[in-house]
Amino acid sequence: MDHTLSLLGGRQIDLSTSYVSSPNLDVDTTNVTLLMEEQNAVLESTGICEEFGRVFLDCSTPNQVFDMLASYREVLAQKTQLSKSLLQSTSRRNTRLTDLQSHHNILRDEMWTWQLAESLLRDTTNAELRAGEDELMNEDNPHTVTTDQQLMEQFFESNDKVRKCQIVVDWLETINSEDVLENFYNKVDFYTGKIGTMWENTLHLKKNSAQKAKNLVSEMDPDAPLRTGKKIDSLDQEDDERLLKYIFTLLRAGKLEEAQKLCIRCGQAWRAASLEGWRLAHDPNYTSDSQDHLPISGNNFRDVWKAACWSLTQEALSTHEKAIYACLSGNLEHLLPVCDTWSDGLWAHLKVLLDVELEQHLRLHTSSNDHQIVELPSSYWTATTNLAQVFKDLEASCNDKIREQSQLFFHKIQKFLVLGDFESIAQTITDAVQTSNPSPHILRFSTHLLLYLRNLDKLVLEGAVSKVVELYITYIMQTKQSNLVAPYCAVLPTPDQLTLYAVFMTNNVDDKESKLLAYNNGVKAGLDMNVITKFVAEEWLKKTQTVVDLNPHIRNGSSLSAESEKVLDKVIASLDWLLFNPEQIIDAIRIGNSQMRILLAMKQHQKVRQVISTLPGDCVSKAMAGKADMALLEDSDAVKEYICFNTYLAGHQAFDDWFKHYHQLPVKPVHANNRTFAENVAFEQILNKYEQDYKQWENTFRASTNHTVEKLQAVLLFAGGWMVDMSDTEPTDPNMTARREQLLGLRQLCIPEIVSLLHKVLFESKQYNECQRLCETIQSEDYQLYKTFAPNDLTRMLTSLQESAGKKE
Repeated sequence: MDHTLSLLGGRQIDLSTSYVSSPNLDVDTTNVTLLMEEQNAVLESTGICEEFGRVFLDCSTPNQVFDMLASYREVLAQKTQLSKSLLQSTSRRNTRLTDLQSHHNILRDEMWTWQLAESLLRDTTNAELRAGEDELMNEDNPHTVTTDQQLMEQFFESNDKVRKCQIVVDWLETINSEDVLENFYNKVDFYTGKIGTMWENTLHLKKNSAQKAKNLVSEMDPDAPLRTGKKIDSLDQEDDERLLKYIFTLLRAGKLEEAQKLCIRCGQAWRAASLEGWRLAHDPNYTSDSQDHLPISGNNFRDVWKAACWSLTQEALSTHEKAIYACLSGNLEHLLPVCDTWSDGLWAHLKVLLDVELEQHLRLHTSSNDHQIVELPSSYWTATTNLAQVFKDLEASCNDKIREQSQLFFHKIQKFLVLGDFESIAQTITDAVQTSNPSPHILRFSTHLLLYLRNLDKLVLEGAVSKVVELYITYIMQTKQSNLVAPYCAVLPTPDQLTLYAVFMTNNVDDKESKLLAYNNGVKAGLDMNVITKFVAEEWLKKTQTVVDLNPHIRNGSSLSAESEKVLDKVIASLDWLLFNPEQIIDAIRIGNSQMRILLAMKQHQKVRQVISTLPGDCVSKAMAGKADMALLEDSDAVKEYICFNTYLAGHQAFDDWFKHYHQLPVKPVHANNRTFAENVAFEQILNKYEQDYKQWENTFRASTNHTVEKLQAVLLFAGGWMVDMSDTEPTDPNMTARREQLLGLRQLCIPEIVSLLHKVLFESKQYNECQRLCETIQSEDYQLYKTFAPNDLTRMLTSLQESAGKKE
């Protein structure tokens, strides 16, 4: 724990910074296949997207935000452990090593960033709760501050900036502890036993070789080198420098007590004691009701100790020894030289900022009756206490590495999280993901961070911010993570939801089972699936016109190219989207009609039948449910049009069956001359078989003829007119006007055709009187079929019918 935080005398701010421990992954380097699979999983990032998606779905409410952040960190902890194991198991010559290292660093930095976000949020939440509690407590039981520790506790609770700085310092020490200490290669433990002796080489020479020791210190106290100007043995100098570097590393990781234990183990208990003087004085006996005397803690002469630490930084000490006491006395000048990374630099600046803030508060609100307060140098008070300025100083650092790292993506995000500048976070993310090929990990992190900030009402997902989420949705579409698309689409503004999920449904879903799953996912996510499915079907409908434009020959009923067949099949299959919700049956009929108008105009009868078979057989009854009369039904014209198509197809199908049967007339056997008796007997049997077949054919033909005439006449005599709307009001909508024109075109295309087919059936079945009736029907004003013919075609048809009527049955 950080020494400044410990000024609170054991009271700790709840940061929830511990990672979920992950078991060490034993990657067998001989199992090449397994290793490659795990490498691919890390590099492709699809698995982590799925896990983040599950967390996002499971923790969707604002009161689950801490569970969400903890789960994100847990997922990342497991992934970083995996990538670390892979790095350790991968050959240095492996060409993917660089990519693995890069991905590991990104996942690690992301994990640390989520940890910071959670710590800051938890403090904000706790501060709000404490504010309400403190208000009630102050009214009922005013709290009297009597000791430095109590004063500091109160200061931490009331000062948001100081508390935030302490949180960031703790965070920086935690991540340093988990990363740096684990990899620290020059630990003192490697060079000393459980109990060490200070300057053991110098002591040995003094005891055993006075000649060699004559230039060394003559006394063995800690101040001897400074006081006498003499040195210790070179081996002891190396050991001391190693020890000091490790002590500073422990302090940097917030492990002060471990540093003190190390000093004692190395025979330098005095140095451990020199690290102890920062503790605030606290005498609980002033406020305790206990009759027993309680132990007193802290240092009443902390100001003296601090001034001494500052003085030590001015002595001719090593860089790391100066840094140790600079850390304890708030001396930034001697702390920065050992800081080689952005995190180190931020830690140093915030340590000093906290030190100055706390010291200033203590000196303003306390006074010592035991001694005169020792003044600190004026340079101590010049350190910046402005958070924004701290980050500016890092960006302008004379250390090239720190300056460069301050521009890294995650460091910028961390900076703005600390400053509470959420708009700058959004801008940083937008700039990062709009590159030509953003990292999937960066894209995933950016999306979830923006959604997290939106849940806190810190950001609104619109404009450029919304585009980041859209990019992530596009990525999960490309990687076939279909179940995640709907939940993320649901967070976008409504127009963007429609567009993006429609794109997904159009390009990524083919079979009916997948469509139903995508539909249900959309409903579950709260998307307006009625609007989206209708939009998708209408967009596919537009592609039929593309087929027409690219294949003008198909207007004559010619066969389609394989590509055109594929497009039209998808257009027709798009009707599936409108069949999952019974309330959309009218939409399905209306769009199906639109498809059939175009297909029939191209004389693609088989495709029209395909549309009919896609729509439910009872779609009309479903559309009319609760309506006694179709005229009362909204979109009644659409229902009538659908029935017209069915009637037309039924007539065509009947004619095709009739025509096929007509040309299956049995052939009468021919009697040959000069046949033998046996041949005559055989011929009689063949003739009898023919007569039976002919009689059967004739009966079937008669029934087929009657059926075909009925079906064809159903088109011509359709109630209200085939493909004629029930309402004769001129439409004002351009789309409806275009539809009316298409209906008229179909009448002009199909009515003459049906008349011609009916005439052929009547003529071939020798129903000449019916030809006359057909002629009269065409000219009837009740049906006005004559208007569908071109003048010349009408003349020819009437003439042909009259000629047929003149024949004798």
